Amino acid sequence: MKLRVSAGGDLLFLNESYFNNSKVFLAGTISANDVNIQDFSWINENVLTYDKSFGEVHKFSFWSATASNKPVTNYYAPMVVTLRR
Repeated sequence: MKLRVSAGGDLLFLNESYFNNSKVFLAGTISANDVNIQDFSWINENVLTYDKSFGEVHKFSFWSATASNKPVTNYYAPMVVTLRR
């Protein structure tokens, strides 16, 4: 009998801030924004195998597998400012 356990994760942090004055983006529009994204996901896999031989001609094999995962995302955009002249 063999048991194989696998686990892994993925982690992402992204922070984006910008400011556009009236000469850079849209004429006459001033805007600012701040975005923060935090993303984490994990996975767990389990595989159980069993092999049995009976004599020289019979063989029995059994396997079972389970997997679970969960993504977790936090998204924050607390400030959006648009000013016109």
